[in-house]
Amino acid sequence: MKKLTYKILSDNRTLIMGIAIIAIILFHYTKDCFNFDYNYFGLTKIYKTYIGSVGVDIFLLVSGLGLYYSFKRNSKLKEFFYKRYTRVLIPYVLVAIPSYMYLVINNHYSVFSFFKDITFINLFHHHDTWFWYIFFISFCYLIFPVIFKFIDSSKNSNEVSNKIFNLCISITMLCLLLFLFKKDLYRDYNIMLLRFLPFFLGILLGYYSYHKKKFEYGDFLLIGLGLLFVFLANIPNGIISRYSSFFFATSFLFIILFIIEKYFNKYKWFGYIRKFIEWFGKYSLEIYLIHVSIRAIFNDIGLYGCRIRYFVLYIFITLLLVPLLNKLVGLIQRLFDKKIKPLVN
Repeated sequence: MKKLTYKILSDNRTLIMGIAIIAIILFHYTKDCFNFDYNYFGLTKIYKTYIGSVGVDIFLLVSGLGLYYSFKRNSKLKEFFYKRYTRVLIPYVLVAIPSYMYLVINNHYSVFSFFKDITFINLFHHHDTWFWYIFFISFCYLIFPVIFKFIDSSKNSNEVSNKIFNLCISITMLCLLLFLFKKDLYRDYNIMLLRFLPFFLGILLGYYSYHKKKFEYGDFLLIGLGLLFVFLANIPNGIISRYSSFFFATSFLFIILFIIEKYFNKYKWFGYIRKFIEWFGKYSLEIYLIHVSIRAIFNDIGLYGCRIRYFVLYIFITLLLVPLLNKLVGLIQRLFDKKIKPLVN
């Protein structure tokens, strides 16, 4: 077998995104079991404790990788922002409008609150976390060109690694300071702050992948050590547990990719499994948005997702609505491309 390079990540990007969105769906099930104290034992408890919401971290890892490739190929800022923001905000608006309208109608929210929800103001005022990921990834798009310029001016891969490492240390120190001295701020915003680390590391892996960096013995050693972090994932400290779950999951993901590359790709039966998972990856954003919305509404009306029949039902509805949302997004995107895109070229 030819020597493995980090390009294995970009070659399997859609597959990884599929694994990530499935992991998020499973996490939401285990979280509902925990929240409603129902069926929270065995594999359910193990999954929430040791894997948790790491699917989001993997999403951000892959996003950082993809952004590096995208900006390396075309660094025109207007085109970059247009492509990224239309891709994420069009489906967001299409899903968020009926979702927040439900709150207005069923829970007697004000129309003013509706606008604060959809514009993310309530994310900071009332900690509405329905669609926090959309705000966070939009912010990541905004700062990415600065980070890209910061690391791409480096002389070699060691300098790039050091710069990314310093960024990770800086955001971790900020989280630690908030945890020690501003616990209320840490409690409210750690869901986003702790996600900068996987995004930054994703950019580093994007650099490695783009330049086809080969795996060395030290890389394999780090992957092996990453698996040991599973023993820290149950620590009560949120910073340690979330980072530990991420390092463990990322290392485990690499091992899965190595096995797939060496053994499974040659089998026809695996091709069918791969296509199935890649379908989830292809429509991961649409699945995420619809899933989050329907899950929240189901729980609000008493059809709790911890009960298998309701979980299966809202997943079925989610997958049923994905092609419809994708078609609507496509129609609006084409309209934008015709009317607005010429203005940014």
